Amino acid sequence: MATATATDRLYEGLFLLTPGAASDLGSAIEHVREILDKAECEIVTLRKWEDRKLAYAIKNQKRGTYLISYFRCSNTALTQIDRDCNLSERITRTMMTKAEHMGEAEMSLELKAADDARAEVKLREAEAADSGEAEAPADETAAPAEAAAPVEEAPAEPAGDDTAEDKPQE
Repeated sequence: MATATATDRLYEGLFLLTPGAASDLGSAIEHVREILDKAECEIVTLRKWEDRKLAYAIKNQKRGTYLISYFRCSNTALTQIDRDCNLSERITRTMMTKAEHMGEAEMSLELKAADDARAEVKLREAEAADSGEAEAPADETAAPAEAAAPVEEAPAEPAGDDTAEDKPQE
C-alpha cells in the first residue's frame, strides 16, 4: 500500500463487475485492490456495495454487482486507474469522484460497513467449504431420519382405531 502525500485527495470509486467476476467476489475485490495498488493509492476501504438491476442493459447484462472504494491518490493516478479498469475484462464500468462529502462520522460508518462486508465474505466462504464437506454426512443422516418417521406414525394409527372401537359397530 502506498502512503498518502499532501497533494493526495480522498476519492470514491464505484466499480461495476461482470457477472463472471461477481461470482468469485474475493478475487474480484483482490483484482480491484491490485489496480489501486498499481496506481499507488492508499486504500481506505474496499467492499461489495450491492447487487442490483441495471437501468439499461450493459453488454447484454441486466443485473450488476458493484464494489465501492474510498482511496487517497493524486489526481494524475486517476487516469491510470481508469485505463486499467477499461482494459480489465472483469470490470464493466467505473465512476470515480472526489469524496469531499465524507466527514469523520461518515468515514467511520463506511469502515464499519467494510468490516461487516469482510466478515460476510469469510462466513460465505466457510459455509461453502462446510457444505462441500457436510453434504455426504447430511445424506447419510437424512436416510435414518426418514426411516424413523414411519415408526413415529405407526403408533398414531392405532389411536385412530381406538376411536373407531368406541363407535357401535354394525
